[in-house]
Amino acid sequence: MGNKRMIRDGIIGTDAGGPYLIGGKCKRCGAASFPKREFCAHCLSTEIEELPLSSTGILYSFTTTYRAVAKFKAPHSLGYIDLPEGVRVLSPLIPSQDKDFQIGDKMKLVITELWEEEDISVVGYKFELEEGE
Repeated sequence: MGNKRMIRDGIIGTDAGGPYLIGGKCKRCGAASFPKREFCAHCLSTEIEELPLSSTGILYSFTTTYRAVAKFKAPHSLGYIDLPEGVRVLSPLIPSQDKDFQIGDKMKLVITELWEEEDISVVGYKFELEEGE
């Protein structure tokens, strides 16, 4: 499969440190968001700057479903990851062979294929347990 497309433009960046999610930060009140918004949900300012988000965070909450949902095969897990910038990201989770998810686990960002559509690989983000957890 040679053709790839991002699940959404403008949400993933890469630098020397690796991939990261692109959030937004309000220039007026400092509130952070993901994805970057057109206006601040806190003060309604339209002065939003791009904010590279940390690629690691803490698992706030999660669930595992044993039914296929949309393009995700069963079983699959979703979780909220708290990032140091004050953003809580909803993300698919990559299961570990060695450990079940626990609230408070350290998680890291992974850019990976989410699903396939005809001859296109749809690429997005997931989080997995950080090594050593």
